[in-house]
Amino acid sequence: MSEFKIAPIPNHVAIIMDGNGRWAEQRGLPRIAGHRAGARNIRQVTQCLTEHGVHYITLFAFSTENWSRPASEVQGLLRILGRGIDHETNIFHEHGVRLLLLGRVDRLSDRLQRKAKRAVELTKDNTEMTLSLAFDYGGRAEILDAVKRIIGDGIPPQEIDDSLLNSYLYTAGLPDPDLIIRTGGEMRLSNFLLWQSAYSEYYATPTFWPDFGSEEIERALVAYSQRERRFGGLETQRGGGRAKKMVKKRFLSAFIVLIPILAIIWFGGPAYSVLVAVVAALGALEFYGMKGLSMRHPLTLFGLVWVLLFILCAHFEANYTLLLLTSAVVFSLIWLLFCSTVEGAADNWAWSLTGIIYIGWMLSYFIPLRGLEGGRDWVFLALCTTFAVDTGAFFVGRTWGRHSLWSKVSPGKTWEGTIGGFLSAIAASLIMAAILPTIAVHWQVALLGALIGIFAQLGDLSESMLKRSTGVKDAGWLMPGHGGLLDRLDSILFVVVVVYYYVIWVVV
Repeated sequence: MSEFKIAPIPNHVAIIMDGNGRWAEQRGLPRIAGHRAGARNIRQVTQCLTEHGVHYITLFAFSTENWSRPASEVQGLLRILGRGIDHETNIFHEHGVRLLLLGRVDRLSDRLQRKAKRAVELTKDNTEMTLSLAFDYGGRAEILDAVKRIIGDGIPPQEIDDSLLNSYLYTAGLPDPDLIIRTGGEMRLSNFLLWQSAYSEYYATPTFWPDFGSEEIERALVAYSQRERRFGGLETQRGGGRAKKMVKKRFLSAFIVLIPILAIIWFGGPAYSVLVAVVAALGALEFYGMKGLSMRHPLTLFGLVWVLLFILCAHFEANYTLLLLTSAVVFSLIWLLFCSTVEGAADNWAWSLTGIIYIGWMLSYFIPLRGLEGGRDWVFLALCTTFAVDTGAFFVGRTWGRHSLWSKVSPGKTWEGTIGGFLSAIAASLIMAAILPTIAVHWQVALLGALIGIFAQLGDLSESMLKRSTGVKDAGWLMPGHGGLLDRLDSILFVVVVVYYYVIWVVV
């Protein structure tokens, strides 16, 4: 389980367990071997989702249409169900799991029905989590059965409403699923929870069910946490209030933070280098925290030292970049040899070095940029144009965004927002050039604005990719409305390098 909190967590997760047969065929095994492997995976997935705080899990194991499969496969699935009830019921009961069987249970053999009833009766008072197995289940059949029972009970039509129909479904008493996951790469519902899934979020993965483990679960939960659920209402009715509060927090926190920062940039000197060092240290702490490396972890301490060494060398104009990089590789490995366990050492070491380069080296460019002729104005242009990119992309994306840019990395980004950010960068760079005394307004500034519009958004996407790979939504919580400090640095890390080399290669 990830050490980071993913929020919000769905209360009810339903899973279409697809891909068992293909998983077996890829390994040269009979299809039933894939179903056995899938059955063994149920306990692991249930445990992982429970640890994340999910209270209801519904698994689609056998549909009403699956009876048309070869008789040998159907009989094998029925045997797996029987053995699963025999072997797993007591284990689930010990962990406080309530078991339910959804579907046309009366079509199972008498022996299987007795086993299922015993499992349900044994676990009926458990409250830790509810695990429902949809076997011989079909969404249409469920609705038809509910309607027949309503008619059979003589209920007049005027008394039938959503609540009444819900009480006649197989899932009576269960909340509707918040998230429906489908493994195996297909993109259809397959007659699963048709009534209950009216406002569910969907997540599909090409991973076959037997291989669907904790990492895949966390990816699905992260994707869910980034969705905005409006339940058919307008954004201004449900999500708009949150959006306005977020924008207000963003501008308020940015205003409070920017005033002292702008003053330090204006006057420069040692205070400017100290500011860069403080920002780099806080950014590095957030970066290492994304991977679960605490402030006391040896590699975190090592990374902080080398991040600050990059800033220190930039302040004294000492060109020791290659020496710092080489020493970081050598000494971090030696440090790790004596201060860490073997398990996870390689990943933690690579992450530590990445933080040194990504945060320390990249942010150190702010110091030589400030030291150039007219450097103060170039720093202002870099910061303000990057802010314009973020602001333009945010408002254009929320107003006109329809086409997803890169859903696997950042589901909220749209092509419309990206274009808005790009045009905002060009406009902001020209405005800044007209205001700042040392920067002339001509094609060079417009071209620089275009480059900032591209690289600022690439920096934002890159940090989103890193966050998704570690299972976090925000890098931290330092800036209200913005998330962590690193969530604000992501764009500028690329931009400061682009501006520095553009100035010395093109402008100067």
